[in-house]
Amino acid sequence: NGLTNGHSDIPLAYIPCGTGNDFARAAGISLAPIEAFQQILHCHQPRVIPAIKYEEKITQETHYFVNNTGIGLDAAIVYSANHSNLKAKFNQYHLGNLIYVTAALKNLFRQKGFPIRLVSNGQELSYQRAFLCTVTNHPYFGGGVGIAPEQKLVEKSISLVVVERISLIKIFYLLLLLLKGNHLKSRSVHIHKASTIQLISILPQHGQRDGEEMGKRSYDLTFSIHEQLFWGI
Repeated sequence: NGLTNGHSDIPLAYIPCGTGNDFARAAGISLAPIEAFQQILHCHQPRVIPAIKYEEKITQETHYFVNNTGIGLDAAIVYSANHSNLKAKFNQYHLGNLIYVTAALKNLFRQKGFPIRLVSNGQELSYQRAFLCTVTNHPYFGGGVGIAPEQKLVEKSISLVVVERISLIKIFYLLLLLLKGNHLKSRSVHIHKASTIQLISILPQHGQRDGEEMGKRSYDLTFSIHEQLFWGI
């Protein structure tokens, strides 16, 4: 975000050392830090990657991201994981993914459906019981889960995945479909693909951007493509 303010021509290099590392997985960057560093050293020319820009109408903010931004369940999971007393202990034993598993199980019961409105490819749509809304420029979220399996990192497009609130029994069945990559067959899962997408949630919800908390509030977000130079991809 700092580079986009007058320095967008400076390429970024990325060595994954987090918990999920979904951008590295999508970009073909090694999850082993030393190997990722070697990839950077052997790269002779940076590559343009379609990152995503969003403009938040309510707060008059502009931000950029390379993984995903979400409101609803995934953001509630991020919030719970970041504020859990167990996070430091799990990380100490290199079990950071477990904190997201426990946070996910807790929020599956707590997260309620909420109304959203969106504009995609000039078409205005609404969902009354949205449960999870994730905007991404590559297939993965949550540490390798293929939430948008047909989205390619090099495409100049954005995918918005909307999952509607259903009964808990159906949610667990949907999770099984998700792990097998068949969740798009469910009538509760909707995917919208466009170069620009507007997403509005009047009812306050948790939000997250690349795993960072955005607060629990109303949102009016317009997403578009932002070209960013990267080394080692």
